[in-house]
Amino acid sequence: MRILVHVHIYYPELWTELKCCVKNIMQTAYTDVFVTSSQADAGLLADIQELGENVKFLQVPNKGFDVGPFFYVLNRINLEDYDYVVKLHTKRNITANPWLLNDINVGSAKWRHYLINFCITPDKWRKTLKALENPHVGMISDKHVIMKKDVLDQDDVNKVLKVLSQLGFNTQQKKEYVAGAMFVVKAFLLNSLQHRYDLDDFEESSRQKELYLAHIMERIFGYLVCAQGYSLESFDGKKISKWRKVWNPIRKFLCYHKYGNGKDVIKICKIPVYSKKGSK
Repeated sequence: MRILVHVHIYYPELWTELKCCVKNIMQTAYTDVFVTSSQADAGLLADIQELGENVKFLQVPNKGFDVGPFFYVLNRINLEDYDYVVKLHTKRNITANPWLLNDINVGSAKWRHYLINFCITPDKWRKTLKALENPHVGMISDKHVIMKKDVLDQDDVNKVLKVLSQLGFNTQQKKEYVAGAMFVVKAFLLNSLQHRYDLDDFEESSRQKELYLAHIMERIFGYLVCAQGYSLESFDGKKISKWRKVWNPIRKFLCYHKYGNGKDVIKICKIPVYSKKGSK
């Protein structure tokens, strides 16, 4: 078994969490690690290099958030050399709390912690590898961040589907993705993306608008797994509890928080109490 790990560092103070994840992965199989960042701090570099000779650091322009650098790495390796590809990055805390995703509060550091949950401990990573043995499973993350419906408006959804079609996939298939784009995926499922995009195709990283190419690709990673007949699963084999179907409508009435169309809205008992554009 051979694994490729890509880690993008934008917030150096969060590297320690991801270093723990990388160590867990490296203990189970031959692993090549590519770390990218637009910064090159000497202390950070020294800490990265402690992981061993199979770890390479690449300084890249600040384009495409964590997704642009992922393509930069993807285009420079031979996918056939690997069984699995792991994508990680330093996701910041969400300032709004609560912040709902899948009707679950992911405010503060919760979103990041859900995203790295599949490899944060040796035991969880072993469960992840076990789940990948299922021939029908293509991508693994945590149930809380696997989206079965999109929060984008229809115009933006159509832009994502246009890219999926351009890549040669049926847009009528089931569509799921990992919100936050941290996952492990069977390497061959990424074949269609290799050499189709590179770092220069991505915009300068900024939070001035909702839909960049990076946001489209965040969805495409999962969509193309589904389009090739594979599923996205939680590392622990569990799904979000059915009791939420009863509780969530009640909670939405009491306190509802939604981000979409570049607008952040909070409602209490359906009465808007907070609204701001571009606050994400």
